[in-house]
Amino acid sequence: MTLKHLKAALATATQPLLVPLAKTDQTKVIAIGFKKGMVLRKHKTAIPAKLYVLEGQVQYEAESGHMVLSEYEETPIRADEYHQVTAQEEALCLLIIGA
Repeated sequence: MTLKHLKAALATATQPLLVPLAKTDQTKVIAIGFKKGMVLRKHKTAIPAKLYVLEGQVQYEAESGHMVLSEYEETPIRADEYHQVTAQEEALCLLIIGA
């Protein structure tokens, strides 16, 4: 699935859409599509990652703090820290695990 198809699929989605885009031995790249109000519920990762916002706006909430991220902004995601992402408006993000 391409980013264009992911955006089209959001029209009927009831939860965030996660689409793997690339994978190596050290890194994974995942596209995440949100409609306004969708929540990627609290979870944690064993590997550090980065969240990049390509379009829209999301609220990132973690044990270490909260922030609103808009287009072209990013935040690191610490390993073993619970976090969640809530779409403030329709949004398209990239998650790079192992970054």
